[in-house]
Amino acid sequence: MNVISKKLFLFLLMILMLAPTLVNAEENRRVFMCSNCQMIIPAEKMPSSLGCTKANYHIWANLGVVGLNVFNCKKCNVIVYTKLIPNAAYTKEHGYHYWIRLGEFGEKVFNCKKCGVSARLKQRPGSSQCPKVKSGYHEWFGY
Repeated sequence: MNVISKKLFLFLLMILMLAPTLVNAEENRRVFMCSNCQMIIPAEKMPSSLGCTKANYHIWANLGVVGLNVFNCKKCNVIVYTKLIPNAAYTKEHGYHYWIRLGEFGEKVFNCKKCGVSARLKQRPGSSQCPKVKSGYHEWFGY
C-alpha cells in the first residue's frame, strides 16, 4: 500500500469510528424555550436559569430535538427548528403553544409583512395561520 492509500484508509477508519458519536451529539441537541421571556436556545442540556429579562429566573421547557422542520406558534409567533412537532409547553403570556409547520429549513429567508416573523426555508411557506391579524393570513416576502 502506498502512502496516499494508507492515509486515505486511516481517514476513512477515523470517520467510521467517529460517526456514531457525531450522530448522537446531534440527537442530543434540544430546543429550550423560557416560558417567562420566550428566549430560545438550542443546547445539549438544560441552560442556566439565571439572567431572565422578564422574571427572576428562566423556566425552561424542552420543545424537542433540533431538526429541519420549521414551526411557528400561532399564539406567541416564535419560530423553532425541530425534528418533530414541538412540545406545546405552557407560557405565561400565551398559554399552550399552537404549532403550525411552515416547511423545511433552507437557504431562503422569508418574512411576514403582517406579523414580522422571519424563517429560513427551502421554499415559500403557506399563508394560513398568521397570529397577528384577524384575517389569519401571512403575507410572505423573501430574499
